[in-house]
Formats: sequence, C-alpha cells, structure tokens
Amino acid sequence: MATPNKSPEGAIEKLIAYIKKYGKNMSWTELSKKFAPNCGGDWSRDILRKKGFNTATNQFDVENRVEFTKHTDNIRRKEKESKQLTRKIIELESEVEFITDFKQHSPKSFIIHKPNATRNHEATAAIQWSDWHVDEVVKPSTISGFNEYNPTIAENRAKKLFENTIKLVNTQRAGVIIKKLIIHLGGDLVTGWIHPEGMQTNSMTPQEGLFFAYDLHVSGIDYILKYGDFDEIWLVISRGNHGRVTPKMQYGNDYSTNNENITYKMLANHYKTNPKIHFKIDDSELAYMEVYGKTLRFFHGWQIKFGGGIGGLTIPLYKSLHRWNANTPTFYNFMCDKHSYSNPTPDCVLNGSLIGFNAYALSHGFSNQPPMQSFTLIDSKRGITIKAPIFCE
Repeated sequence: MATPNKSPEGAIEKLIAYIKKYGKNMSWTELSKKFAPNCGGDWSRDILRKKGFNTATNQFDVENRVEFTKHTDNIRRKEKESKQLTRKIIELESEVEFITDFKQHSPKSFIIHKPNATRNHEATAAIQWSDWHVDEVVKPSTISGFNEYNPTIAENRAKKLFENTIKLVNTQRAGVIIKKLIIHLGGDLVTGWIHPEGMQTNSMTPQEGLFFAYDLHVSGIDYILKYGDFDEIWLVISRGNHGRVTPKMQYGNDYSTNNENITYKMLANHYKTNPKIHFKIDDSELAYMEVYGKTLRFFHGWQIKFGGGIGGLTIPLYKSLHRWNANTPTFYNFMCDKHSYSNPTPDCVLNGSLIGFNAYALSHGFSNQPPMQSFTLIDSKRGITIKAPIFCE
C-alpha cells in the first residue's frame, strides 16, 4: 500500500534498528506513529515487508523479501499490461467508429467538366541526334553478348528513331500545340581513325562513314518534314571529337579541322530552299538559342572530363556550367558525348547513343544502356515539362 507522505529522513533505519533490538513489541499503528507519524498506520508494516521482515515470525527473512519483491514486480507488470491493453482497446474502438462512419458515408460528387479539346498555348519539342558512330562494328562476342552494331543495324535504329520521334511528339500534342522542332545534331557521326584500332575494325573509312551518316540524316529530316506537321525546324550543330583530322582536339580552329562540320554544312546546303528548315552552325564549340525568352545552350560534351569517381559526371559538369553561365546565363543545356541518356543536373539533359554498349564501355566499367536519343518538351508557360528517351530499337 502506498503511503500518503514521504518517510521522514532516517525513519526507516531507526524502525529497523528498533525491531532488531526489541522485536515487534507494539502494534503496527503504534510503530508507524512512533517513527513516521504522518505516513499512516500501515507504513511500518509495508516498509518492513520490503526489507524482508516476516510478519508471521516477526523475523527478517530473505525468502520473504524475495517473494514480496516478486509480488510487487508482478503487480507492476500487470498494471503495465493493463494500461497497454486499455490503450489498444481505445485505438480499436476508434478504428471501429471510423469504419462505421465510413460505411454510412455517402460520397459527395464534385463537378468535373469535360476535358477541353482546345489547346490554348504552345510548346517546342527538342530532340538530340548524336553519337551514331555509323562506321564502328560491335561484335557481341567482345562484350558478353550485350550488343551488336554494324551499318545495317545503324540504319534500322535510325529509322526507328525517326518513327518514335513523331510518335512521341504526337502524344504530347493532345494537350499543347507543337509546331516548332529543334534537332540538336550533336556530333560523333563516325568513330573515325583517331585511334589506330578504328583502322583495323571499322566497317568503312571515315569519309565513307560521313557520307552514310549524311544520307541517314537526309532521310530522317525528310521523314519529319513529311509526317511531323511542323511549321519550323531548327537544326543546331555541335561538332564531336571523333570527326577531327588532328591528333587532339583543337580550340581556336576546331570548326575547320573537323569533317563533321563539312557534313553539317552539306545538310544546310541541301535544305537551303526549304522555308521550314533553319540551320545554326557556329564556329564556337558552344551554341546558343532563344526559345520563349529563355536561353538554351548546346554542346557536344567532350569538354567535360571526369575520372570515374563516385560523383561521376555531375561535379565536373556543374563546374563547367557555372563557368559558362558567368558569361552567358542559360536556362537549360543539351549535351551529348557520354553515350548515356540521363539528367545529370537539373538544368541539363545528356543524350544517349545510337551505337549503344561497346568494348570501350565494357572496359571502362560503364553501364549497359539500350540505344536511345533524347526528347525534351519546352512549354511556353511552364518551361521544361517532359524529359524522355527516344528508343531506337
């Protein structure tokens, strides 16, 4: 039994000493009044029980103390279990009440108008064609069967790219007007002979490869003109690093030492009389374009170097974008080169490749990604709204 007041200082020790010397020679009430007058008549009995005093023999008994402790612990455990069960009952009652109310609830019907078929604003579609490497041969046996590539497969993948581009644009036209298309021609049309291996394994010379890539591009642009229903098509050019004729990339004159630049100028000349087609071919390695008052940056990506660390491409890309933005602040960036479709930073899309996984990727521990290119939708009201791959198989 709990005592109403705290035991006076030293009262317990004095009580025990008295009992050991004189025994229990008075009632429990008298003992309580003697040593703790404000703690109630049962105070002395309860204290001595806790200290192992056997009230039957009036002796201190260890076994009795143990039993009393067990009894006390058992009471506390049951009180705790009782509280837990009480809380559980309250929770269950609340759940039963909620379910009952839910069953009795009649749903309110909100008025939702029929979808408005009128599209009252526009968007611009932006796609990337890069890293086709049409002259390179990938044998399945050299990359554990992950991929195969040759000119025939390159042609088939390019055709699928053109078809899926139109399909993807048309799915977005359900909600927005899309009459303008940007095609980022991002370079690396061929693998070329910048490494001796290319001379030994490629299916054709770099010049033959560029003519083959040129024919594929003409076929693709003609297909989009025929089925794309665009009023305006802009082709923004970025030279890759594989089309160069110099041992290393050069900075001040790379536009004149890269055969891809000639190929793209041939394309521009081919469509010079078409009023829907516009080419943007700059000498600079960075190309810029304004869309809905926002500046877009286009570049191949050979400029971004990373050593395969945990942060991957993101950290060096952040650094380069930050430095370029100091001169020309840019809303969004389109990059190629790394053969891996992704969004390494919030303001940059990284294009995939047509060639897909090859021996170089396997040797350097890169992940296997199916051949794909990128699709981005630039909404006139909301900015970048859709980022999606264009599958090429």
